Amino acid sequence: MNPSVKISKIIIIILVALQSNFSIAQPNEKIEIMLIGFAHLNQMQNGTEAASMFNPKKQKEHEKIASKIAKFPPDAIMVELTPEEQHWADSLYKLCQNDQFDLKNFEYGASEIYQIGFRLAKHLNLNHVYGIDFYNSTSQNLLEEGDHFEFFQDQLKKLQIKARPMGKEVMEDRLSLYDFTKKINEPEMLDLSYRAIFNFPAYVQNGDFDKEGNDYRDFNSEEKNT
Repeated sequence: MNPSVKISKIIIIILVALQSNFSIAQPNEKIEIMLIGFAHLNQMQNGTEAASMFNPKKQKEHEKIASKIAKFPPDAIMVELTPEEQHWADSLYKLCQNDQFDLKNFEYGASEIYQIGFRLAKHLNLNHVYGIDFYNSTSQNLLEEGDHFEFFQDQLKKLQIKARPMGKEVMEDRLSLYDFTKKINEPEMLDLSYRAIFNFPAYVQNGDFDKEGNDYRDFNSEEKNT
């Protein structure tokens, strides 16, 4: 599969940075939060050196992004990992923090979770990278039929038309990851992404999901009764 196909779901990884003393924040204390959307960087590789997230040019771009965010500066980094994955995430981060593990040897090492999240936390000498993900959206890959399905597809194409050319430029080294990240965090792109993931799937009614699709899960008995 061409990784550029995945660029249609462009704002699905969120890095959260909190400016406050995270460990002793008081209940009524205002905490400044920075939200940054990323594409899944590991899915933007296509086997070429230009698209590799480990090539020297892109590694410098990761450094630039992390250095810019570090000026916030965050006291905690939160990424698209679930709380259930926290234990092994802590173990992996500790290895990376002590330069005892090369992310090239990790299947998902090119992911923004590690290339940006872990890198940033290491720069700031933080002890943890927190997993806060919770699956509560409907993947466009699961919807396959239903009333208003065509409307959903048309709206999804609007995001794809905007996002895919930019993703291709990154993969061909014609657009830097830094500029790409800035573009996908502009209000128009954030709005398109949010609606494609959370709003427009709800328009599809009287249909069904592709039970062979990625991330398909049926309701359990408790969920069916709520």
